[in-house]
Amino acid sequence: MNYIEIKDCKKGYILKGESNHKVYYDENGKKIKGHFMVFLETRTDTDFVGAMITSVDYKGTNIAMNDAHFLTHFSEEPTKPCSITYKNSHLVPCLLIKVDEMGPFIKVGELSDSGIEFLEESIGNKGPYEWEEYLYHQKEGKL
Repeated sequence: MNYIEIKDCKKGYILKGESNHKVYYDENGKKIKGHFMVFLETRTDTDFVGAMITSVDYKGTNIAMNDAHFLTHFSEEPTKPCSITYKNSHLVPCLLIKVDEMGPFIKVGELSDSGIEFLEESIGNKGPYEWEEYLYHQKEGKL
């Protein structure tokens, strides 16, 4: 596994946090796994502000992306294909605080320049929130 340190990340990297991405089952037996995160900026030595990509349009709140938002090969290694590219991808519409405990992190994809621009325009100044805080504000209709 090729792990990446937060300090080595660049805006637009799509990360998989190993601790965050384990498969588990909810109370109804539905298979759940973690989501991929887009790195935006360093917050501390171990935490960062990012966004979440999912394949679910949750009650019409997540924003549909398109294939032009994703690179198919890494920008710094053009012969190496990204393992995560567009696949019915949706953006959760807020900035999220991602913490070191979700890692270690693996770089699995990369947004294009237009993908980064789309993300920044779509999210604006919503957040950053910790996940539970985001869910609370969403439930209360404050987002």
